[in-house]
Amino acid sequence: MQWSTTHTDASSVTDAVADLASGIEADLEGSAVHLVMLFVAPQWHNALPSLVAELRRRVGGAPVIGCSGAGLAANEHELEPATGVVAMAAHLPDVGVVPFSISGLEASERTAEQWRSELDLIPEQQPVFIVLPEPFSVDIQPLMDVLDAAFPGCPKLGGLASGGRTPGSHRLICGDDVFASGVVGVALFGDVRLVPVVAQAARPVGPVMEVTAATGQAIQELDGKPVVQVLETLFASLSQEDRRSFQSSAAVGLAPASDQGESLRVGDFLIRDLLGFNRTEGSLMVAARVGVGDRLQLQVRDAASADQELRELLDRVARHPGTAEPAAALMFSCLGRGARFFGLPHHDVSLVRSKLGSPSIGGFFCNGELGPVRGRTWTHGYTCALALMYPRGWS
Repeated sequence: MQWSTTHTDASSVTDAVADLASGIEADLEGSAVHLVMLFVAPQWHNALPSLVAELRRRVGGAPVIGCSGAGLAANEHELEPATGVVAMAAHLPDVGVVPFSISGLEASERTAEQWRSELDLIPEQQPVFIVLPEPFSVDIQPLMDVLDAAFPGCPKLGGLASGGRTPGSHRLICGDDVFASGVVGVALFGDVRLVPVVAQAARPVGPVMEVTAATGQAIQELDGKPVVQVLETLFASLSQEDRRSFQSSAAVGLAPASDQGESLRVGDFLIRDLLGFNRTEGSLMVAARVGVGDRLQLQVRDAASADQELRELLDRVARHPGTAEPAAALMFSCLGRGARFFGLPHHDVSLVRSKLGSPSIGGFFCNGELGPVRGRTWTHGYTCALALMYPRGWS
């Protein structure tokens, strides 16, 4: 398994393809190209069909998937705002490559059985997925729920195309085709393994509590006590720094009741925004449906928390010999991250390189990130979702 990431700022199709093809050929040392992922600045929308067709010709007709992005990532650089084109090319011996594209309407109606039939795959083949939806045309969470039902236990990572503000203002790429709506992606199976890292830019404050009364998105009791009373007591115990952070960027971490009895650590909670208090009804409103028995922990979101969490998750990966050196890292980061959030450029790619050596890194800044938390694939915000790619060692 070999991966290459190349970025070009060339202004013409001819020069851009020459740059990308030369970088791919040099990195892969003449090995066959089995997949190319393209992440492009919005300025390339009109020229995309020509760019894709010519690049495919130069790389032997390999499958291409990709999308537009308001910001791009290429090895040691995060390009904000996006400029040019990033190409991630892969030599994948003994790997099946199954690109796919569907319309927004099909994405919302397709069943698990139809997904397995369309892709000609079964869960026992242990496929891994990269999924790139267009945000205005696809109902994202139901799409991921159906994919999870079709291929349980198979990791799915990706991000929502970005760079546009209205329907039709994003682009998706699959093969020679360019779309303004729907979803594209690729399933890989065989001698390939994907390890997900989903850093949701949060750190916990206070203890883990059990939800003992809730309706929909409203929580009335925690640990058998009125939620307002519990949170007022907790807030009074926080440091001044945590109080300020909580007042400006409050969130909650949720773990389902089905996981009762399991210990929880960083990365195990689904992070959702805290929407506010309804003192009249004595409830806490959160941006998720909550059930009795779920576990909840208050969280704060800020740059320091995001840095700390990503470091901890990457350290966890780096401690294991089998995951310490990925061949590639596909990076799907939120538009809310980046230099404005952290106060310095290239934060996420720099951390990946400092912890995991020098994998080929490519990706983009998304309108929403896709990644698993405790076995279910979610749509996230403020998140850095990494798809770390490894061979299984069959070749």
